[in-house]
Amino acid sequence: MNWIKENKFLSGFLGVLTVGIGVLGYFVLDAMDRVDTAQENYTAQASDLARLQNLPLTPSKKNLDALVAQKTEAVNVIAEYQATLGAKSFPLEPMTPEQFQDQLKATKTAIFARAAEGGTKLPPKFFLGFEAYETTPPKPEAAAPLGRQLKAIEWVLNQVFENRILEIDDKEPMKRELLPEETGRKAAEPPKKGGGGAPKQKPLVVTHSFELKMKCRQQQLAGLLNVIVGPKAPQFYIPRLVQVANEKPGVSRVDPAKAADGKPGGYFLGNEHLVVTLLIEVVNFAEPAAGTKNPSAP
Repeated sequence: MNWIKENKFLSGFLGVLTVGIGVLGYFVLDAMDRVDTAQENYTAQASDLARLQNLPLTPSKKNLDALVAQKTEAVNVIAEYQATLGAKSFPLEPMTPEQFQDQLKATKTAIFARAAEGGTKLPPKFFLGFEAYETTPPKPEAAAPLGRQLKAIEWVLNQVFENRILEIDDKEPMKRELLPEETGRKAAEPPKKGGGGAPKQKPLVVTHSFELKMKCRQQQLAGLLNVIVGPKAPQFYIPRLVQVANEKPGVSRVDPAKAADGKPGGYFLGNEHLVVTLLIEVVNFAEPAAGTKNPSAP
């Protein structure tokens, strides 16, 4: 008692601290109890949700109608998206081998005329990769796919001329991937599910590529790539390979011997051209099959 009287402030502080610790302990214990209760409720509800999700559907007319409605909605969304993608391809138009040859010759003539207007130098015997059909018609089953491939290549070449590409390489003919209809091989088919009796389906996506080697400036290449992959392109294109090399590799920025005005110290950086190899993949999407808008009930 004497100590408390002699140390009133300290004894008061200790008293208040003791009461505060007791109150804080109460709140801590109460919070822990609430956490345990919430955890137990969450575990119980999560278990109940998992049980409900794994329960089989009650075989009622209401549940069956709901399932069919969900399937119909999913099929319609997929068909709509597929139709949107299918519109990004040149149509496959019926064509005879002779009609394809006529179209090829007309396209070649138009290509040379547009190249001259745009100032692009073409190889003298440039035939868009279709040299084999200059004098020999294709197989009947290949005529229509070849006509569509020709349109896809022609459109890209027109963009080449629009962007003032300087020159198409004439060291070797333009390379074009042969179509399955030309070689007799079948296009890749989707894997079958289930047994072997399932009907074969046409692949949803078919691709073929062609290669362009050209000489241009940097801004011309950028403009060409932008328009090829742009939203206004009538065909879905993918630049699979863009290989760029300087026309004058290993040359310093200042070369007195090559000054344009004959004076030493002439600058020529930026006057050189780019040698570019473009491997462009043409992507054709299959159109939705008839009847996909109204799927039957399971």
